[in-house]
Amino acid sequence: MADLFRYRNRLAGPDFGWDSAASLCSDFWACYQDMEEPRSVEPARPTAKQVAASEFVYQLALDGDAQALEVIVALAAAAPTRQSLFYLGAGPLENLIQGHGDNLVDAAIRLATQHLRFKITLSGVWLGEGTQVSARTLARLTPWLGDDMTTPFE
Repeated sequence: MADLFRYRNRLAGPDFGWDSAASLCSDFWACYQDMEEPRSVEPARPTAKQVAASEFVYQLALDGDAQALEVIVALAAAAPTRQSLFYLGAGPLENLIQGHGDNLVDAAIRLATQHLRFKITLSGVWLGEGTQVSARTLARLTPWLGDDMTTPFE
């Protein structure tokens, strides 16, 4: 089966591929499995492929790749906890919006109205000074931002 998502390592390491959004999501969240673990438990070290999944998602966001929103919606659907959604919002989604928000504000708002988990994820984005989005985009996004604790997680 051909890879749906392909991570091309920009350094000397190996390339990785995922044949489905589900497999990419599984590796991404496995990389962050210690987020919810008690600190008395030593977290398992993520595999190289799990780390590559994280790097791949962040690179999609930084590049403004056409697949970035689709992947973030899939990650939100697979997130293990509400806190994971806030992490996703403050990480890849925030990077995507900061760099490419003017081009995707309509899609982001549409997705937030269609997917409750993406709505929570979007609320984890914080846009402060130095944000490279227009005042119009910032005004449209502001009602959706700010750690949504009321939307049901399930």
